[in-house]
Amino acid sequence: MAQNVTARYLTKARLQRVLEKLFPACEEFHIEMKDDLWVFEAPEKVDEVSTSLNSQPRLSSKSLYTTRYPEFKENESKWVIRQSGMYHRFDTTTRQSLYILFNPAPNSKAHQEAKELLLSNLDEGAQNDPFWLHQTLFSSYYPNWRQYIAAQEREVLKIRNNTIATYIDKPLDVGYDSLSTLVSLENLFLQAPVILSQTTEILDELLVLIGRPQSPPLLPAETTKKVISQLKHHNRQCVTYSRTAKYLLQRSQATVQLLAETLSFRNQVISKEQNETMLRLNKSVFFITAVTLFYLPASFVSTFFGMNFFAMDETNNRIIATSMIWIYIVTAVSLTGLTFLFYSWVLLYDGKAAMRI
Repeated sequence: MAQNVTARYLTKARLQRVLEKLFPACEEFHIEMKDDLWVFEAPEKVDEVSTSLNSQPRLSSKSLYTTRYPEFKENESKWVIRQSGMYHRFDTTTRQSLYILFNPAPNSKAHQEAKELLLSNLDEGAQNDPFWLHQTLFSSYYPNWRQYIAAQEREVLKIRNNTIATYIDKPLDVGYDSLSTLVSLENLFLQAPVILSQTTEILDELLVLIGRPQSPPLLPAETTKKVISQLKHHNRQCVTYSRTAKYLLQRSQATVQLLAETLSFRNQVISKEQNETMLRLNKSVFFITAVTLFYLPASFVSTFFGMNFFAMDETNNRIIATSMIWIYIVTAVSLTGLTFLFYSWVLLYDGKAAMRI
């Protein structure tokens, strides 16, 4: 009977051997490929499982994970944290792999390198190392951690050096904006070990998957050794980057404390200078007040006797006071009283306002 099978991973020669094993009495099966399907003739109905290689069920290994890494944006001149993912299903029977690579943006670095490898002579290497795309993903992005951490370290050292090489009694080259920058860098260093620990867990799981004894084996012995060596190399790199980030976290925290204390001491110096200035001003006010009090009686006397309330009687050689001098006395006393009343009212109003606050 005429029938077909959708097992694309079968070759014509393999399908011929399977059918000969299933039907020893039959030699010609008229195998053809039509519309991406194998079409053949056989005495009985053949299902998908029976057409698999050596009539054995397929065994597959799957891995799915997402990972984060730093990337430098040229147009904005800053570092950002990206995320990519990988789905890999490896059929141990047919030695075929299905890859799905999730990228944050079109034409990303890993995408381009994978494309170049696929367009080159990768067929033989892919048969021996089905985990080549994992290696491409990690080797494309994870060296960025070194540059990322180095860039943040330069920012910390610049602020720290300016803080250490500063005299308290001189204007500072750093301020509260530098303190805010340090706090932001501290958060970045705090985030890096967490991301790298997640990547380390992914690599450990891949190592367990590849090194697990299976029948048939997942990979040839030499390929297994090579892949495990590559994954361990990436694992060691992640551990190193994580330790560096933790060290820089401690250093940035120490720098934050140093800068905060430096700014506090500088504020104390400024307060001391302001207090000294106020003391000098108080001395000046005291001097001015003393001079005013010294000259005030004489000024008052000269002003008082310079008024028209008095006249000189040249005949009798005496001073004559006008009978209207009471106007001056009443006016002076009234104005003085009104002045003191207004001053008392101002003091009372300020006291009530302070109590409300």
